[in-house]
Amino acid sequence: MRKHLNVKIVAIVNDTVGSLMASGYVNPNSQMGIIFGTGTNGCYWEKHEKILKWNPEVDIPSFEEMVLNIEWGAFDKISSTLPYTPHDNKLNRKSINHGLQVFEKMISGLYLGEVIRNALLWLVDRRVLFDGRSSDTFNNAYKLDTAYISSIVADTSPNLDDVKLIIEATLSIPNTTLIDRIVVQEVCKIIGLRANRLSAAAMCAVLLWRPEILEKELTVGIDGSMYEFYPGFEQGLMNETYRILGPKRAKNVKLTLAKDGSGVGAAVVAMIASRDHL
Repeated sequence: MRKHLNVKIVAIVNDTVGSLMASGYVNPNSQMGIIFGTGTNGCYWEKHEKILKWNPEVDIPSFEEMVLNIEWGAFDKISSTLPYTPHDNKLNRKSINHGLQVFEKMISGLYLGEVIRNALLWLVDRRVLFDGRSSDTFNNAYKLDTAYISSIVADTSPNLDDVKLIIEATLSIPNTTLIDRIVVQEVCKIIGLRANRLSAAAMCAVLLWRPEILEKELTVGIDGSMYEFYPGFEQGLMNETYRILGPKRAKNVKLTLAKDGSGVGAAVVAMIASRDHL
């Protein structure tokens, strides 16, 4: 607008709503849009009568449902519910948004590598790992990127060659043993599994809030690097969905990648908004 471009803004859409709309364009039975990536958030269709804050200042046509943006990354702000560890607390204390987005810090791609780094350093300090040795690189916050975690978890070579390369070449910790590499991989798998299970819990909690939609087939549109690239994340979500919801309900839930949902979904919303105002 400052540059006087001939552009009319017809809708403002965040990434979760975009994912839901992108999924809904292909799968009309889509009920949720979720981001499992650098950050995490979700949205869903809610009944009009349940939206107690709805008080429009202008007349709009009546409707049965509205998309609600949850901002679930901020869940448990008072830190009373989630299963925190000292490694989570260390990350939280040193983060620029201390005390905020605590749920997001346990499951999202931005923070997963740092939680794991804290856990590994805890083992180093107790001389359980790397014979008590660390490095200037590994001692720096956020040097263990979640992309490295994906490679570590995916390594199935007998000597864990990819794990060795990451630890020794990238993190500058030389002469690791196979036991060292096995421990590193297991820590990554365990904390990654926790992230996966907490992600599934958030999704299933929303679905259980509207149990009637679980009586028939529904689709959940998901975008983000954790869902798309982290080894086993999609299958883990489905496994946990069956565990939480039970087979009868879980069989009706379909997870789908809403690739580039933010942009595609925004385009769908803009198209509909423009059509309705013609």
